[in-house]
Amino acid sequence: MSRRTTVLRTQVIDGIRRPRRVLLMGLAMIIAAFVTFGTVLAARSTERTVTAHFAGTPAAVDYVVGHETGATRPDLDALRGLPEVAEAVARLAVTTPVAGDGRLLTVTADPGTGPLATVRVTAGRYPSGSAEIAVTSRTVERSRLDVGDTVRVEPVTTGPDAAPPVTLRVVGVVEAPEDDGAAAYTTDAAMLRLVDDWATRIDVRLAAGTDPETALTALQRATAGTTDAPAPSIATGAEIRQAELDAVSDNVDRLFALIGMFVAVTVVAAALVATSTFRIVFAQRMRQLALLRAVGADRGALLRALVTEGALTGLVAGVAGVALAYALGLLLPPLAGLAGVEVVAPGHPVGAAVAVVLGGMLLTVGAVLAPAVTAARVAPLEALRTAHTTAGRSGVPRLRAGLGGLLLAGAVAVAALVVTRLPGTEPQAYDARGPLLLVVLSGALGYGALVALGPVLVRPVLAAVGWPLRRLGPLGRLAVGGVGGAPRRAAAVSVVVALGVTLVAGVLVGNASLRHLLDRELAGTAPADLELHGSVGSGVPLPIGALDRVRAADELTRVVPFRAVRDVRVDEVRIEGLDTADVDLRALATWPDFHATTGSVAELGPGRVVLLTAVARA
Repeated sequence: MSRRTTVLRTQVIDGIRRPRRVLLMGLAMIIAAFVTFGTVLAARSTERTVTAHFAGTPAAVDYVVGHETGATRPDLDALRGLPEVAEAVARLAVTTPVAGDGRLLTVTADPGTGPLATVRVTAGRYPSGSAEIAVTSRTVERSRLDVGDTVRVEPVTTGPDAAPPVTLRVVGVVEAPEDDGAAAYTTDAAMLRLVDDWATRIDVRLAAGTDPETALTALQRATAGTTDAPAPSIATGAEIRQAELDAVSDNVDRLFALIGMFVAVTVVAAALVATSTFRIVFAQRMRQLALLRAVGADRGALLRALVTEGALTGLVAGVAGVALAYALGLLLPPLAGLAGVEVVAPGHPVGAAVAVVLGGMLLTVGAVLAPAVTAARVAPLEALRTAHTTAGRSGVPRLRAGLGGLLLAGAVAVAALVVTRLPGTEPQAYDARGPLLLVVLSGALGYGALVALGPVLVRPVLAAVGWPLRRLGPLGRLAVGGVGGAPRRAAAVSVVVALGVTLVAGVLVGNASLRHLLDRELAGTAPADLELHGSVGSGVPLPIGALDRVRAADELTRVVPFRAVRDVRVDEVRIEGLDTADVDLRALATWPDFHATTGSVAELGPGRVVLLTAVARA
């Protein structure tokens, strides 16, 4: 057996015999693999959960008629008369004012029962008559509508004459995919009392054993249009569900793209921590490595053995991290179920698991490479010394110094690029994901430079920082001397400490910046907890004495009255949608958070106005 094989075999066997040491050395990689694969599982689980609960097309829908062009009531009647069709339901929603109080109620057509239903009854029953509705649980809370109550709504008509209000009776409470607090459901037949212009889509479920192509021909023949009214569009249910899934995936992808930045930070941190860990561990084992050199192992064989040890550590750590994340992913749905939250399991992404394990292994090999090169240069005479001299060296080789300089220059260049790509005060369609990832890249390059040039920087920094410590007496002088006597080991430890400080400081600064931004955004859009006004959109003022009664309430600490005018005229030109209010900004609790992009809000006074930036742009 050759010397190279012997050294490699010795190191591998030593790692197998000491799995605890392997796991401890790869602890950072375990965390990185856990976070990375956990993010993959979370994205899949989120996408599946959102799709399962918020998709508008049930799985039993075979065809959708009028998804682009709309369909009519005659189309619905024609489809229900086909032998190929087991069920056809109209999807129609209308938002109508509640007579007398200005509230809005959105009534949606749904069968309520069967495979094409999108709602589930939780109290009472589902409407069956033409004057019955079921409301969502949040609508019960916000609108105070419950089973047995009645509500008068105004029909939506297209003719010149307004239809009289319709009285609807609440007969049940349902759980719906969307619940904004003003939602009601009824049958498609009952919707005829609320809308006279029937334009909607129709979901079709085919009869058992029907050929899809034959059914499509029958659907097209039944809904064939005329020259005045073209035929409605027809798509398969699978196509519509895929489009809904793509829309959901886009939203989920945007969310997890931001989370991906934190994953990137975790991976970079793991690589830096692993590099420092291997450097410290190899320094502690310097005598063992020197003994291997003394018995005939050359530098190449020792380097390959150490890199193989790092690869083994990365493999074990990657498998452990992925296994922990997968176990948590399987436990999350039942645990969420105990809390009353339904979460869909993420499935079994084997490809992603293998990629994370291999990626962790390669990352560990990259992290161990530099410490292994340094450790492989140990002289055989180190085995005869009681203390090795490697840790006491303060210089670095020229190649390492040049690499550190390149990494530092790259960090500065990437940071400068981020500065040039920062948005202005009013960004338009600004995507922050790219600059955020560039910030992570700049930090990674900077810490790579710190790893490479750390031994050179320890003593100059220690000279400045250690001066006051030496004044503390013998203890301070010993501490400074201990650090200065082993600059390589001190540099390895300082990288980990600096990384932790940077991450904590980054979170604190980011949190403070976000809080400041939200305060400025909400200063004008949500300056109060409650807003009391007359009927919505009617221009009716508050009753006389209402302001005095509100101010007299003990629960309210600040009451600011204002008047609002809609569709203001500017230079005799009426601008629709331009609202003006005479609210006293200085009296608002959010006044300190107001910020002007141009001019000053402090100059507001008689004859002067403050414009929103969107209005000023328009």
